[in-house]
Amino acid sequence: MLSQSPIIITKKYDLFSTKITLLDNIIGSGAYGCVYIGIYQCHKVALKTFKETNSKCIENFMIESAIMAKLCEENYLLKQIGVSILDNRIYFVTPYMNCGDLNNYLKSNPGTVSYGKSKDNLNSSFD
Repeated sequence: MLSQSPIIITKKYDLFSTKITLLDNIIGSGAYGCVYIGIYQCHKVALKTFKETNSKCIENFMIESAIMAKLCEENYLLKQIGVSILDNRIYFVTPYMNCGDLNNYLKSNPGTVSYGKSKDNLNSSFD
């Protein structure tokens, strides 16, 4: 089922699952997915996955990964380390941030981000 996805992950972002250790700790969850802690190259990482693994979820996940790979070329977003398949599930791999997710950080620290030029750059990434 995973190999039928129409989105191709470039080798730059395709990580070997043998180099990633998935820990049991769920550090966050939302309507569509969960985030776990893992280890990649001796560093803590966050591993995001969807709760369901039907073909539509997988396709949306791969599209999101391709968009994140493009957006992460900017200096304003957390860098995506790559994508990996563990136990027949697809995971986004990003650096682990010990202050939590961006949404909660921004709510707890209002006024720490201005949108100005960074918002324009973000919008142009979708063109």
